[in-house]
Amino acid sequence: MGSEAVTIRSFAEAAGAALGIHDGYAGYGHAAAALDADSALVDLTVFSEPVQTVYDALFYAHGLVLFDPTVRRIVLLSAVRRDLTHVMERDVEILRGAQRLFAQQCGVAVVDWVLTDGEQVRSIARTTAERMPWQDVA
Repeated sequence: MGSEAVTIRSFAEAAGAALGIHDGYAGYGHAAAALDADSALVDLTVFSEPVQTVYDALFYAHGLVLFDPTVRRIVLLSAVRRDLTHVMERDVEILRGAQRLFAQQCGVAVVDWVLTDGEQVRSIARTTAERMPWQDVA
C-alpha cells in the first residue's frame, strides 16, 4: 500500500465508500467517515448488525471527535435494504439534526449522508440543499 492517505473529497468518493459497505457487509451497514482538514480518512467504523442504525455510527463519531481534534468533517455512509427512489423526511431530519449537533458541540461539519441499496445511491444533502454541500470539501 502506498503512502497516500485515503480521502473522501467528493460525492463520487463517498458513493464508492457506501457501495463498499454494501458489498463488504452483506448489503447492510452504517458508518460515519471521520475526516481531517484535508479530507483524509481518520476513522471509518462500520455498524452492520441488523439492530444497529445510523444512530450507532453517529454516537461513535461523536465520541471520536470529542477526543480527536484532527477530525474536522463527518460523512455518514449507509447501505440499506429499502427503496431509495423517494427521499424520506426522517432521513432529512436525521442529517439536519446531526449537522446542528456536531457544529454546535464539536465544531465539526457533517457534510452529507450517502445511502445505497447496491443499485441506487442517494445523497440526502445534495437532494435537499440549496447550495452544493461538497463545494467546501474538495
